[in-house]
Amino acid sequence: MMDNRYIVVVDEQSQKDRLDRIATNLRKEGVILHYRELNPNNYPKRLDNGDIGFDEEKFIEDLNNIPFINQVDVFASDYNLIDNTLKGIHVITSVS
Repeated sequence: MMDNRYIVVVDEQSQKDRLDRIATNLRKEGVILHYRELNPNNYPKRLDNGDIGFDEEKFIEDLNNIPFINQVDVFASDYNLIDNTLKGIHVITSVS
């Protein structure tokens, strides 16, 4: 019987290659790794002044819509994701 483990990674740089290697190694140990990555830079929105900002609502919505969000074994996030806008601790506390 295989065990399932769940991880969410929030980072500006993809960790896919690393996570794929970990998943391959864990599978040999009888563990299926399910992971989802979110890159906050993929959530732009046009601000009233015409600048591009961070769409926090869409980001938090996508985070909370991860199918296994309530089963997460590991939640990994950079501390400073977007200067003066988004900190890793805020991401973690935003999960419903």
